[in-house]
Amino acid sequence: MIFNFTSFLVTTLVALSQTVFAAKVNYQWIPDGRRPRELPEKCSAQRVEKIIFNFQNPAQRNEKLNSYFKECEEYHTFMGSTGIPAIMELANAEYEYFEVPYIKPVTLSMKDGAKLHAVLALKPGNKPRPLVISQCGLTCNTLNSSSVRDPLMHLFDESPFHVLLVGSSTTAEFGLSNGRLFVGGLQEGQYLVDVAKWVSENFSQQVSSIHVHGASLGGHAAFFSSVYGPQQGQRFIRSVQAHCPVTELEASIDYILRPEKEARFIQQKIWLQLVEMLGKVKIVDRLIPDGKKPSSERLKEIVSAASLDYWNGSNIFGFPKTPNEYWQTNSFLRVASEAQVPILAWGAADDPVVKSSQNSYRLREATKNAVVIETPTGSHCAFSVSHGSDVATAVLASFVKINSPEFLASYGERETILGDLFKTLSLKDTERHFSQKFSVQPNEDYFSAEFQFFDEEKKECRNADPFLVSEDLNCFTVQTVKVPLTRLKLPSFLNNISNYPTAQMATRWMNINFHVVDTRGETINNSRSQPEKIIWKEIE
Repeated sequence: MIFNFTSFLVTTLVALSQTVFAAKVNYQWIPDGRRPRELPEKCSAQRVEKIIFNFQNPAQRNEKLNSYFKECEEYHTFMGSTGIPAIMELANAEYEYFEVPYIKPVTLSMKDGAKLHAVLALKPGNKPRPLVISQCGLTCNTLNSSSVRDPLMHLFDESPFHVLLVGSSTTAEFGLSNGRLFVGGLQEGQYLVDVAKWVSENFSQQVSSIHVHGASLGGHAAFFSSVYGPQQGQRFIRSVQAHCPVTELEASIDYILRPEKEARFIQQKIWLQLVEMLGKVKIVDRLIPDGKKPSSERLKEIVSAASLDYWNGSNIFGFPKTPNEYWQTNSFLRVASEAQVPILAWGAADDPVVKSSQNSYRLREATKNAVVIETPTGSHCAFSVSHGSDVATAVLASFVKINSPEFLASYGERETILGDLFKTLSLKDTERHFSQKFSVQPNEDYFSAEFQFFDEEKKECRNADPFLVSEDLNCFTVQTVKVPLTRLKLPSFLNNISNYPTAQMATRWMNINFHVVDTRGETINNSRSQPEKIIWKEIE
């Protein structure tokens, strides 16, 4: 393996930054799809899906979703991380996605000659599914980034979709491949439309509809794709959504270049990408002739100068010729009212990287097509860490599903009766079902179903809200049942659990999709009912 000093330096920088938050951050952890504490039914991820499905009007969705998150914020974020610790925790989530047989690197050639690096994740089988094009954000390459791992986990592992994740134009990966680089959704959004066209031409038998997702700066590109496609007579894209998104590029760059320590960390990441290109990419050498780290003011000038150098005048909004025109044309709010596909955005007030009040929160005033979720916490794109994987996936997946009616027609409920195995469970008189957790290991012929019970035997447990109870009280007990995989007809992409990444993928899928019910088909949680079935949804 070739030693990459810059990658080593980035890794070292992250590790050093993490020491400040050691008490709150889990190191090298593997997300399994389960949240730290179960949610009450009124705050469940299933309720998110019901709101998105039952309220089709954007204004009603806005009201209902934000009321839900306001009501449930305490439960969602109990034992979760916020702010910088949440970003660090997300960055430490492990997933060797290229070891999964259905995920591979691809290079896409655009009509202007640009080469885009991407990650293609296709579920096996001949029944078509939605495909989500996910544009990752600032400094996000496709080789090993949390901005790649996180959407793959939610959109591919835990959801019934194909995924094509596109690397950012702000990386050395892009710059070294193209000899130039740029920043902003004005051009990246155009590329997303071209990528959608490529998908429709090459995977027409496997893909039922195409959707776009973006994170951070990738959200800027995702939003612009909602305007480009319809104007060009191409309706490849059915829906657009973004987490912690940029809508105003100049305001976001100014915020990133502020002097606070949170911003300095991001500035260093940008600089390290430029360092990799020094001596190899002409525009970088021309803009940084002395090879020294530029000031914040100069870095902003470099962003606009490199982008202006990149463009060839093909943008539908007109080719910007000056820095001022560059910043103006990269304002999505200026054209948001022209979006003709459904839009959803999720921003957090504690985001230390993108100021939500300058970006996603302003979408409501710019277009009637947008649903905008506003939460106090969530940090920068770390909603799965702060609010739980189930809630984050419910938002992402439900919005794709509701805009994929052709897929819903073949997407139905399945069940497996396992009452004979579950009879081995024994509850005390003071116990009731609280939650279930599933896991599978490579090359095993069974999966483990771990049943967690809430025990009211102790006085302090009887008086506690079980959904907000401290671990110190020891109010929970656990029993485990082993279930032969042959008892379930699992989706075909779970038939080859041969290594740890595929086992981790299967574990995440089970924990998000499996639900244990009693003989009446009702959830066993918060009851003493006998578990009878596992139910889930997949293509029939």
